[in-house]
Amino acid sequence: MGKACVTVCLSRRRLHDGTATLAAHRPPTPTRTASPAPDTPTSKPPDPVSIPGLIAREHHGSGLRLGTVRLRTDAYTQYAITYEAIAAVQALRSSGLPQIDNDRIGLLGRSMGGVVYNTLVVAPGLVDAAVVHAPVSSRPAENLHHFQRRNGDPVVAETEAGHGSPRENPAFWKEISPVTYVDRVTEPLLIHHGTADDTCPPRWSEQTAAAFEAAGKDVRLVKYPGEGHTFSWRWRDSMDTAMDHFERHLR
Repeated sequence: MGKACVTVCLSRRRLHDGTATLAAHRPPTPTRTASPAPDTPTSKPPDPVSIPGLIAREHHGSGLRLGTVRLRTDAYTQYAITYEAIAAVQALRSSGLPQIDNDRIGLLGRSMGGVVYNTLVVAPGLVDAAVVHAPVSSRPAENLHHFQRRNGDPVVAETEAGHGSPRENPAFWKEISPVTYVDRVTEPLLIHHGTADDTCPPRWSEQTAAAFEAAGKDVRLVKYPGEGHTFSWRWRDSMDTAMDHFERHLR
């Protein structure tokens, strides 16, 4: 029996919820050289929550802990986990499981799974292809305003007490935005978005795709007319398109 390529799937429902979903799939990858870390404007250490700070951090997959089984099918087992996407991939690579092909790993995220963008800019070459489905913005300031500020979430005051608002401290908000460092990305990216999505506005994906294209990156944005944040009649089509993307790039 041959090795299976693997897709790490992340789905997050809330900006500050650390719970993600990890799924090892049987169907659906050559590692690329990471670009150098971006220079920081000053000699002081980068903010640990900024993209430069995440780049500077040592990431290990050994601390990954799987929680309860959320779903089990003939194709995959889905667990609740609390960890970052980079560590999840590293945990798979170091697992020693014979059915996992370390040379073919893809990353898929839905909704808050837009953290895939962070993974692509922080760790170029970690995976071999990526897909995001109805993702949040690649600019955290937009996410904070759209999901938290409008709803009076106290996390806004907590965040801005420590880092300032986007208006007060634009440098910080720029440094935590993955789109700022899109030039580091080396993996092909597929973005799915419904035109009727009122949870994550389609313009977010349009802006992100435009930034990738401007940087000369391999990106494809597929829009689904009439589909909202949770797809209905086009869900199978979107999954078939995602699988085609992985089949093409995870060979």
